[in-house]
Amino acid sequence: ITANDQTITYGDAPANDGVTFSGFTGDDDETVLGGTLAYAYSYAQYDNVGDDYTIIPSGLTSNNYAITFADGTLTVNPKAATVTPEDGQGKTYGEDDATLTYTSAGLVNGDVFTGALGRAVGEDVGTYAITQGTIANANYNITFTTGKTFKIDPKTVGITWGETLLTYSGAAQAPEATATGL
Repeated sequence: ITANDQTITYGDAPANDGVTFSGFTGDDDETVLGGTLAYAYSYAQYDNVGDDYTIIPSGLTSNNYAITFADGTLTVNPKAATVTPEDGQGKTYGEDDATLTYTSAGLVNGDVFTGALGRAVGEDVGTYAITQGTIANANYNITFTTGKTFKIDPKTVGITWGETLLTYSGAAQAPEATATGL
């Protein structure tokens, strides 16, 4: 009695997807067996993605057959999830970048992503593409929503003038100016 291999998506519970019988004689089939077919797994729901999990059948009996149970393989594939950068992210020229924020969908079991979003390189005033950066979690296939941008706005500067009342002296004169906000 061999457990059928099965594939599930991360977060799903394994289903008892059956076994394959062999070795019966004559017209005998699985209906001649007693007991109740049971399954055990080396996998617990929310264990990591992989194909190294075992399906272990048991529970059937027979007076006429020496039953040998053979394990099957359970493969856990990544779950689909999305990451969407939030709108309106940016800074004023000269400031440090704030941490880029995003929303996600499809996560289960309190899971989170590691890493951070990135953006195209540049510090001049302008618009820069936000990228997936290092956002990851091995249990998920991430679909990243593109088209969101990071904007660097111009910095406001001012000029403060010194004494503006000048007395004519016949020579070129210029008031003092001090820039603020640089």
